[in-house]
Amino acid sequence: MSETTNRWKLGLFVVLSATVLFGSVFWLGAGQYRKEKLSGVTFFHESVQGLDVGSDVKFRGVEVGRVSAISFANNTTPRVEFEAVEERLRELGLEVSPDGPRPVTMDLRAQLVSSGITGLKFVQLDLAAEGEAVPAPAEPPSRFDFYIPSRPSTTKGVEDAVTRALDG
Repeated sequence: MSETTNRWKLGLFVVLSATVLFGSVFWLGAGQYRKEKLSGVTFFHESVQGLDVGSDVKFRGVEVGRVSAISFANNTTPRVEFEAVEERLRELGLEVSPDGPRPVTMDLRAQLVSSGITGLKFVQLDLAAEGEAVPAPAEPPSRFDFYIPSRPSTTKGVEDAVTRALDG
C-alpha cells in the first residue's frame, strides 16, 4: 500500500515541478512582449539583401530593437520598419518627441552592416557626422513614432568608389 502511495506522491511532484518550470519559462519569456515599443522607419537607397524581418537594430552595438517589416516606398526605395524598446532608447539617452516622428536629442543615422562573412545584415544606428546632410524620407513617415535617416553602408561606399575610379 505504501508503494502505491509513494508512486502517487512522486507523480504529483513531477507534474507540479513540470508545471512550475514551464510557467516560469513562459513568464520570463513573455517579459519582452510587455515592454513598451516604439515604431521607427528608415529608407535605404541600396539593396537590403541579407536583412530579414527579425534582424537586430543596434545602437553602437547594443541591441535596441528588431526589424518588423521590409517593403518598398515609391516602388523603388526599400523601406525598413522596426520596433525599438522605449526603455532601451531612454537608457541610451534617446528621447523621442511626442510631437512628431523625429528623435529630438540626438541626430541619428541608420546604416546596413554585415554580420560576419555569412551575408546576414542588421541595422546599425549611430550619430551623424558633423555637417552630414539629412536625406528626405522617401514618403511621409507619419504613422511611425520616429524616422531615422539612412547613410550608405560601407560596402556601398566601396562599390561607388571603385565605380568612380574605373569610370574616371
